[in-house]
Amino acid sequence: MKRLIALGAVGLAGCSDPAPAPEDAAVDATPYELSIAAPHPLGYAPFEPDAGVEMRVGFQSFRYTRVVLVARGAVPPSTPGRIRLDIEGFDRTEQRVNAITFREGVSGEWVSPALMVYANDIQLAGAVGHRATISVELDDRRHRASATYTGVVRWDPSCIEDSEYRCLPVSSPTDGGAR
Repeated sequence: MKRLIALGAVGLAGCSDPAPAPEDAAVDATPYELSIAAPHPLGYAPFEPDAGVEMRVGFQSFRYTRVVLVARGAVPPSTPGRIRLDIEGFDRTEQRVNAITFREGVSGEWVSPALMVYANDIQLAGAVGHRATISVELDDRRHRASATYTGVVRWDPSCIEDSEYRCLPVSSPTDGGAR
């Protein structure tokens, strides 16, 4: 038995270390600049210092805010990401996005289409006036970027948006909230 253990130990001593594992590409991912802006008919508009986070009620009482991402640098044409919305006093909402696309804008900027950041479990009437933070993290393992925007929650209870984001006045305001 001692000979078998000794032969096994000698056999293992002759083995070389396995090839080094490839480095995680995310560690060396190229960072690029990212900011969060407001949607505008001409593309986007930078948030004013007191803009706040404008919440909306839309089709089937979905509750959301819309944002546009503006990037500079080594921007991939499409990337997965994660978007979080934290409103003081409410549970965080988070959504994963498989492919946020960018199109080339002016002056070296890359612009996403308007993205809907959902907050369906939040009663908007109770959230008005609370501080909200939108956080975006993009990472395709070769490129990465992040941005945040913080403002006070605003909401117009007399408006429900249609599929083209036009405000349709309602006679009895509702937010479809669960809490």
